[in-house]
Amino acid sequence: MSRMVDIITRSEFSLMVSIPANDLRFALAAERAGADAIKTHINLYHHASGSSFGTWDVEKNSLIEIINRCTIPFGLVPGAENAPTQKEMLEIKDAGFDFWDLYFHHIPGWLFDFPGMGRMAAADPSYDEEKIKTIAARGIQVLESSVFGKETYGQPLAPEDIERVKSVVRAADIPVLISTQRAIRPDQLKDLKSAGLKGIVIGAVVTGRTPEGVAETTGIFRDAIDRL
Repeated sequence: MSRMVDIITRSEFSLMVSIPANDLRFALAAERAGADAIKTHINLYHHASGSSFGTWDVEKNSLIEIINRCTIPFGLVPGAENAPTQKEMLEIKDAGFDFWDLYFHHIPGWLFDFPGMGRMAAADPSYDEEKIKTIAARGIQVLESSVFGKETYGQPLAPEDIERVKSVVRAADIPVLISTQRAIRPDQLKDLKSAGLKGIVIGAVVTGRTPEGVAETTGIFRDAIDRL
């Protein structure tokens, strides 16, 4: 089993960090501050962080360095509209990545049966409960709730947002993590856990784009989770 999937399944509430650049400094900052897992990206522009990530060929040396230095599970969003090739995914698996994560509608059909990596998928604002129900049926093991529109990134988390998350959890029937498209505060984690979430993916909206910011924010969220 994927180490990430095992951690999320066994833990009451997990902490994943989405790093804003494929740079060892960010990964080590997250790991040392208490992250349970790390993920990063290739082949896309990441709206929440404002970062552009290159192709596998461009990014792989930096990513392999991270994998070789970090001990916690490390995952990859291998693209968006530009889906990874099977050759790239074989290289990615062989490099030591523990899991992949894609928006469900971006997953190429062959990847559902790709062996040897954990399977995580994200739901965007267009997903209703019926569509979310289909995700677990396709063998996805963890769902990332990314259901807030780009125009609202960075806004405070409101009570109606928590109700939206509850509807996702009800429909998913697999562990659900929430990503920090909203500016989620550590003191709101208790409400998110009560909503049925199994963890949080913190990224640039709350960590900023420096290794120091990643370290500080990860540490704050780790402490808040440990006190839940």
